[in-house]
Amino acid sequence: MSPDAQSDASLRELARELGGLGLEVADVAGRIEDVTGHVREQSEALSALKSAAGDVAGSNRQVLDTASRTLAVAEAGAREMQSSRQTVEGSLEAIRGLATAITGIGAEAAELAGALQQVGRVASVIETIARQTNLLALNATIEAARAGDAGKGFAVVATEVKALAKQTADATQEINATLGALTRKIDELVKRSTAGAASATQVRDGTTSIAGTLDHIARTLTEVEAGTREIAAAASQSDGRCRDFLGNAETIASGVSQSSSSLDAATEKIGRLLTLAENVVALTSSSGLETVDTPYIAAALDAGRRITEALEAAIRQGSLSERDLFDTDYQKLPDTDPQEYRTRATAALDRLLPSIQESLLTGAVKAAYCASTDVNGYLPRHNDYCSKPQRPGDPVWNAANCRSRRIYTDRTAKASIANDKPFLLQTYRRNMGDRFQLMKDISVPIRIGGRKWGVVRIGYVA
Repeated sequence: MSPDAQSDASLRELARELGGLGLEVADVAGRIEDVTGHVREQSEALSALKSAAGDVAGSNRQVLDTASRTLAVAEAGAREMQSSRQTVEGSLEAIRGLATAITGIGAEAAELAGALQQVGRVASVIETIARQTNLLALNATIEAARAGDAGKGFAVVATEVKALAKQTADATQEINATLGALTRKIDELVKRSTAGAASATQVRDGTTSIAGTLDHIARTLTEVEAGTREIAAAASQSDGRCRDFLGNAETIASGVSQSSSSLDAATEKIGRLLTLAENVVALTSSSGLETVDTPYIAAALDAGRRITEALEAAIRQGSLSERDLFDTDYQKLPDTDPQEYRTRATAALDRLLPSIQESLLTGAVKAAYCASTDVNGYLPRHNDYCSKPQRPGDPVWNAANCRSRRIYTDRTAKASIANDKPFLLQTYRRNMGDRFQLMKDISVPIRIGGRKWGVVRIGYVA
């Protein structure tokens, strides 16, 4: 083998090894990126947990403060209740005495009414005697008149007896009138005393209930005081644990933050290493030396040319306007997960792109995919096998099988859009929803009227 042939073989082998290295580095970079994402999520979750723990600690301190104030109020209430209870007990005792006195007044009023009745009976007897005496005096006067002078002395006595009988009758009438008035008043007093006695009995019974209520309130205050002490003790213990937890969370958060920073630095370095390997492979392929990537580069360049010609022809024919082609007003399609979009050019691109892109999957190079995106990563139409209608509620299946009308912003998509060289060769992990697929990706810029619309990308495993 000549030195030149040996050198070319060495370069091809180097390109192949670098390509394999690029795939391995891409896998490592992807895994580091996954770990970085998980660490970032953990950091955010930990920050949220710290915040929540801080809120719990704050709430716990409020509970502790409230429990302390409640305990002070309960203790003061218990003391006040004890003092009030003594005062109320004295008042209740006075009420009981008053009720007893009222009941006694009713009994005494009844006895007085009986005595007045007895007096009335005696007055009635006196009145009867007065009438009889008056009748006797009248008879004596008549007899004295018959006796003449001999009966004058007896007539004087009869006159005095008659006058006394009249006075007695008048006095008896006054006594009866007074007794009638007293009897009516005594009867009213008895009625009121009876009603008062009934009320007094109710009041006496009520005082017993009040005393029981006061006892219940006192017991309740004692229980509240004891319960508040337990709450305060538990809140104090919880406050200490919250402080310990916050301290540990701070330590963990600091470690996670350092790990995240280290992973970010590792990701950056791996990215530079991956870019370096990709550049070496691209330089080797651009040198004119035939490598495993050369057929794919040629196919990607040809696909870029054909798509450019097809778009320009559609604009000339009027089936697609340049303004619609460059439309970036992405309209969300409802009920899609991952989210899908539509622009004014989507329908036209659905007609123009499939025939060119599908030919890369069945031709000599056998690409794994061929798809075009605009400068923002919007992919209007992917290959037929991964442009299926979405299944509602199944985002994992949709991610692998419904790749049209989505916006891609991963590292490989961004780099392909930013590239202005004839082509860009990259290695990356293709997200298939439930798994990743290591691939090489070649992108070729598409310019319409000198203005960059986007890129066409082909992926393959070589």
